[in-house]
Parts: sequence; structure tokens; C-alpha cells
Amino acid sequence: MSKSKATRPRKFSPDRPLVVQGQVPAVETVPGRWAWAAGPLDAVAAWVPATKGTRAGERFRRAWKIGFGAVAVLFASYARQDLGWVVPSLLAVALAVLLPISDIRRARWRRAAQGLAAGRQVSQPAAAEVTWDGTRLMVRAEARQFSVRPAEAAAAVGRDDQGVWLALAPGGRGKQALAFRAAAVDRPLPSRPCPASPDRVVTVAAPDWDELTQALAPRV
Repeated sequence: MSKSKATRPRKFSPDRPLVVQGQVPAVETVPGRWAWAAGPLDAVAAWVPATKGTRAGERFRRAWKIGFGAVAVLFASYARQDLGWVVPSLLAVALAVLLPISDIRRARWRRAAQGLAAGRQVSQPAAAEVTWDGTRLMVRAEARQFSVRPAEAAAAVGRDDQGVWLALAPGGRGKQALAFRAAAVDRPLPSRPCPASPDRVVTVAAPDWDELTQALAPRV
């Protein structure tokens, strides 16, 4: 009766690397719901008269209100004989009451317009390629690239509420752990938190996660 041979992990090299596809978290700026209002709001803030908190500014504010108040009274007298003057008189009242604004309010409106134009940041997964050449494990994403040498890192595996993970923590001050995560695998693993920060976690398919751990054996 012949003996069955144990399956050996595949050997990888720079000429024949292991390449798997995954995803990394990425922050993307998208237009906000009210982004369309940024331009009109900034234009209004730049157009409306504003005064500083000085004596000259106070004189201008009083002159404005007195002038448009007088115009409103004049138009109202015309409106008694012709209703077509009602709208101009109401407009003159609004200009006398609402304007001019203070420089502080104008600056506040312009900051609000800038905030609307800036949009909002959302987390979107970005495609990543993981390459293991037998010496170095490298992750390439759109605008990011990081690598680790497993021979110089402490490796660990575990399970948490998000699935299973494989973490490689290189030695040295300031170096951060790199982790690979999958939804689930059919393997008993200890329950413990992943040591890598969320922005250094690569999500891969369960079969690829298994292949990575087998390729890195006996480090894991």
C-alpha cells in the first residue's frame, strides 16, 4: 500500500510570484447635496453691501436705511393711487430692513459657500494587487504602495466580528502592521482583535487568503 505524500506549499520567486487581487479603503471627495448652491451663495455674499464695525461703517449703514426708508415711503404714497407701485415699495422696505450686512456675516456666508463647494469625504474601496515573490510582500493600489518582508515581521492570524485576518507586524519604531482580511474560512482560529489600523487592511477573497497563509508558512 503506497503512502500519500503531504502537500507542500508552492514556492514563489520574483520570476514566479503569487499575485492576488483585493481591495483597500480609500477616501474619495464627492459633491454634497447642496454643492450647486455654493456659487450663487458666494456671488450674493460678494454683491450685497457690507459694513465694518467702524464709525464710517455705521454712518454708511444709517444713510442706507434712511435713504431706502424714504424711498419706501414715497413708493407707498404712489401705491395709494396705482397698485403697480406696491412691489417697488415692498422691495425698498426689504432693502432698508435687511441691508447692509456686517463684514462678519459676509465672511460667514463665504465660508459656508466654500464648505458647500468642498463636498464631503466618503470611504470607497479601491482595487489593490498583492504580490508575494518569496521575499517581499507588496500591495499596490491606485495612489498607494506599501510592502513588508515577512522574514523581518511578526506574523499572526485570528478571527473577529469582521471575519479572519492575517497580520504582519515589522519590527522597528514607527513601522505599522499590514493585514489581510477575508470574510470567513473553514479553519479554527483564535478570537482576537486585528493589530493593523483600518487604512492598512487589504480585503481578499477567502481562497486567496488561504493561499497567502500557506505561502507564508511556516511564518504564520
